[in-house]
Amino acid sequence: MKHFEGHKYETDPRDIDYLINKGYNNLEWVIKKYNATEDTEDNNNTASTSRTK
Repeated sequence: MKHFEGHKYETDPRDIDYLINKGYNNLEWVIKKYNATEDTEDNNNTASTSRTK
């Protein structure tokens, strides 16, 4: 968030659109990373559970 503080007085609509799109892209990246990590953990838990049965 600190990175965007320097833009809080931005008035150019093109720059604002760029910043908003950049924020969405960053958010999508975090969500994909989280989901990939969660999927890996689920697969590891399933594998270890099936070995113990």
